[in-house]
Amino acid sequence: MVDTHVADLLGQEIFEDIKPRIDRCLAGETISYQGWFDFKGPGRRLMDVSYSPAKDHNDKIIGMVVNARDISDQNEAESERRLAAKVFQNAGDAILITDSKGNILEVNPAFCAISGYERSEVLGKNPNFGKSGRHDHAFYEAMWKGLLNFGRWEGEVWDRRKNGEVYPKWLKITAVADATGQVNHYVGIFSDISEQKAQVDRLQRLAHHDPLTELPNRALFYDRLSQAIVQARRDERRIAVMFIDLDYFKVINDEHGHDVGDRLLCGVADRLSGCVRESDTVARLGGDEFTAILTDIANPSGVAIFAEACFGHPSPSKRQILNATVYAYGAPTSCVRCVITSSRLYTTPSLTLRRHKAAAASSPSFAHASTTNMQTASTIGTNRPHFALHGGQRKPHQPLPRRCLLH
Repeated sequence: MVDTHVADLLGQEIFEDIKPRIDRCLAGETISYQGWFDFKGPGRRLMDVSYSPAKDHNDKIIGMVVNARDISDQNEAESERRLAAKVFQNAGDAILITDSKGNILEVNPAFCAISGYERSEVLGKNPNFGKSGRHDHAFYEAMWKGLLNFGRWEGEVWDRRKNGEVYPKWLKITAVADATGQVNHYVGIFSDISEQKAQVDRLQRLAHHDPLTELPNRALFYDRLSQAIVQARRDERRIAVMFIDLDYFKVINDEHGHDVGDRLLCGVADRLSGCVRESDTVARLGGDEFTAILTDIANPSGVAIFAEACFGHPSPSKRQILNATVYAYGAPTSCVRCVITSSRLYTTPSLTLRRHKAAAASSPSFAHASTTNMQTASTIGTNRPHFALHGGQRKPHQPLPRRCLLH
């Protein structure tokens, strides 16, 4: 390459680009700069270049000394570092970095926004300062087992914000090892999933509850009825299932509008819900049809009195039994009609009581029996109870509002 011109060595285009700097160097100036060069072999490379004047013993400039160093790889690494730092600072998910012992080395702004802690408050601490108390020792053992065996763990964790609020987060932890395989850092990334879980809960509630009265709907009713039957068989106890329709509801709905009808349904729902225990279920099957599952029934005759307490005034002779039966449910001694608007609209119920043996009862058989007996109750008259034994026959001298199935 001796006696080779720079233009022949680097190419005419590059030579034209650097010639002004060469001229300045030959005029006595030391030049340093970084620039991209398109070489024939390596292609485009970033070079760190310096030109220094070369002088003879008389201090006369006779040429120049060129130093060039390829810094493409360092530049790429630096660009990646800057990009990672920008992502770290602007990520929507919280990020924390710990040493091999779990002490926090760095957190990003999202971590501070989600947890409520300032960066200075958490540096040097173990992340367990935010434990919610909802997870037991076995949970954290499984987490560390995953990290040690697979180098990563992912799952839902409940933590506590600085203000004391407990919240769910989705956490991913990755172990970072050096060239020898020794873990020297852990990186945790998590997001607040409170809103997602709330949305799922809302959807599940919509799927299993009546949107007007917020009572369990038909699907949830059948599910709880099945569970109640299984529990009754296991404990050798009885359950009562009471199906209730409102008399003349269609007339009220047509003459006074759906708004009044809706308020009436909500009033009935509140009234029924106030008459049962937490272990019982009140549901709206649709339209003006309600149902109540009463569990752990010790005295079947008491259910009839309980039904009268919900929908009518019990006679004085029955009040003593009613107090023993109904107050166990926290129900009032009279729960008759709903008064809606200044017109004082009233509605009354109709009901049927049916008893089943534990071995024979099932959720579908209850439903089929309820349909048959409700039709029977309707033919008898409004504001009347109906009591039926297993098999569908009406038992005389045992009136009840609407339908009530005993298991």
